Amino acid sequence: MHYFETENLRVKFQSTGSAEKCKFASGKHGDDWIVEINAPKGMEFQDSSLSCVAADEDKRLWVLRQGVLRKNRISARLDHDFADLTGFEQVELEGSARSWFIVGRADEEPSLYPSTTLEFVQGCPSARKVSTVNIESAVRLLGKDEVGGAYRRLAFQIAEREVIRKQGEVWAALRSYLQGYDITLEKPKGEGGHEVDGEAIIAAAAYLFEIKTSTSAHNIFTAVGQLMLYPKLIPVQNGARKVLVLPHGISDLFANALADLQIKVISYEVNDIDGERRVSFSNELPSLLGLGNQLHERSQTAARPLNEVA
Repeated sequence: MHYFETENLRVKFQSTGSAEKCKFASGKHGDDWIVEINAPKGMEFQDSSLSCVAADEDKRLWVLRQGVLRKNRISARLDHDFADLTGFEQVELEGSARSWFIVGRADEEPSLYPSTTLEFVQGCPSARKVSTVNIESAVRLLGKDEVGGAYRRLAFQIAEREVIRKQGEVWAALRSYLQGYDITLEKPKGEGGHEVDGEAIIAAAAYLFEIKTSTSAHNIFTAVGQLMLYPKLIPVQNGARKVLVLPHGISDLFANALADLQIKVISYEVNDIDGERRVSFSNELPSLLGLGNQLHERSQTAARPLNEVA
């Protein structure tokens, strides 16, 4: 048994005859396992196995796992909704009617396999429907800082392409903006794996931030649900005010509905300036967060423009 404190993740390896099993769970104790990733039973593909190794058209080898989470004390069996609940992309596996998802590369990039496996494991708690969470006794954890920039998405049924971590760049810009006011942006994380985009104490009041990269109805519905559920799932400050961070251009219909729910909206734009992406927030941001003139009272060398953050 191994416990990784930085991820609040417990791993258990089992060997039963020819079967090798690797089980993952949140926290140091308990038997509520999140997901199990088993070694393939053999070289020949068997649809009854939850894991397998498959080759793509370029002969690269991948570890795949079925989108199935067995019933346990955390949730009922989960199957058909796995892709929707985790956000993972399903891949087609020739000769199989099951749904399969990438865990990681199995050949040329062994150094990356642990991190990609971790990403897969961390996506599974969100799919588990946690029935009860005792917030008063829960341990307050902090998630990792968001990462901006871009990464290379390998070709697996689709052409290789560069993907921009837009949410990470917006998060970093918001953190930098608040740092100009000597305000710290944290990412509270619950024991069930749920994580807030940001929490900050501003003028003695707590704020919860949820960042989305589009103003689609789906994204707004999801964000509102997250903001409402966070206080029930994660140890956050009592009575925290809710803030939705969205691209500029939200419709009046949604703006009015969010105002009725007492959810503040911060708008932003991402522009390419001299080959560098820059995030700019609306000029109303200080008044929306009750920042007042704190920034102007500090030295200009430490201040950042109110409407532009690198």
